[in-house]
Amino acid sequence: MLIPLLLACQRPAPLVVLVSFDTTRADRLGAYGLENAGTPNLDRLAEEGVLFEWALSQSPTTLASHTSVFSGLDAHKHSVVRNGYPLADGLDLIGERFQAAGWDTLGVIGASPLQDSMNIHQGFRVWEDHELKPYLGQVEVGADEVNAKVFEILEQAGRPKPTLLFVHYYDPHSPWTSAPVPMVQARTDSAYSGELGQDERAVRLLSDPHYIAQMTESDKAQAWDLYQAEIEWTDQQFGELLAGLERRGRLEDSLVVVFSDHGESMNDNPWSTLPYGHGPDVDLDVLRVPLLFRGEGSLALPAKVRVERQVRLQDIGTTVLGHAGLGGPLGDGEDLAPLWSGAPGGRIPLAFAEATKPIPLESKKRWNNLPFERSVANGERLLVVSPLTRTLSLHGLDAAQTSIDEADTRAALLKELEAWDRAAPPYRDPEMTGEMEEALKRLGYLE
Repeated sequence: MLIPLLLACQRPAPLVVLVSFDTTRADRLGAYGLENAGTPNLDRLAEEGVLFEWALSQSPTTLASHTSVFSGLDAHKHSVVRNGYPLADGLDLIGERFQAAGWDTLGVIGASPLQDSMNIHQGFRVWEDHELKPYLGQVEVGADEVNAKVFEILEQAGRPKPTLLFVHYYDPHSPWTSAPVPMVQARTDSAYSGELGQDERAVRLLSDPHYIAQMTESDKAQAWDLYQAEIEWTDQQFGELLAGLERRGRLEDSLVVVFSDHGESMNDNPWSTLPYGHGPDVDLDVLRVPLLFRGEGSLALPAKVRVERQVRLQDIGTTVLGHAGLGGPLGDGEDLAPLWSGAPGGRIPLAFAEATKPIPLESKKRWNNLPFERSVANGERLLVVSPLTRTLSLHGLDAAQTSIDEADTRAALLKELEAWDRAAPPYRDPEMTGEMEEALKRLGYLE
């Protein structure tokens, strides 16, 4: 009896790492087909584990989307309108599940929308938000600072125990100012002489309709390169995170999950209402996000698996809990394990999403976001409805967002979307502090 007990004591403590790359499109990673993406660490993770080709976000806004990940619910059930609307008490959250099972729970975030005042930290013993001070212009920190805090907290935690670690990198979100200058110079055209530089002025220009209307092909390429440099920088820091965890012996028995909360419109989608940014649209350039799983030790997963079937960000919690042996669904999430195990799939859950802008046109009598663009996907088709413009369009789940003319499919999906809207919660007043309001203004979420 003594030998098995000693062996059990020597086993590494399991670690589950959830890593969020804010505002990162799936098609900007090498693992999803982009050449010269500058994402070797994410690509390696995909090669060593499971990649989901068609993971769809439930909201194009940071807090609402992360709430779907943490609760397994879409916005109509978790009632987070957009950034600045705290999570209501009573939601069943992933941090609380792990904490109740005796795991340590640690979170380090990169920007104000996920500060603890938003209540998304419930269940986390440590939620490091860097005491950001919006009135002093401090609304985000770089991925290198996030990593430094992660390692500091792990050292403070002492002897390793089963741990859930959430890491949030905000850098791919505009303004694109985090990447080191040499990295930006290596990616951008040295002959570029336009107005887009690696500074906050680029954000203002790319939200100016007059400037956008006059953009040259060189300007458009520069915007892509600035965005890609941020993704490359964040991938580099993700590699540093993995290396640091490995040095500490924390990856021997681990599950690493990487996702993005939403993508970004980059003036490449003719159906977008917003050429650059996110919020008013729920097309695939904003909804399709990377989702990668890699497991080692007791949390091992198969390698080199690519899942073609549509999944949702709200499925992450149920899948992680199940794989960690904690069981039970989280919200309405689906356990995705059968998809990487080769088991026959059942009915594909519908994926609903809704836009969160333009804020001045929100409903004041019913659920705030009802006037905005919304969508539903059934695994093969995506229906996008725009109440403000009284238009709807049906697309294939493909990189080109092919327009589809299928009247029966369109009618069936519209019926599902209308039923989803009828179950929407009532109107919510903003509950943000003055500090949060200032932070969201500085980040471009509020005027």
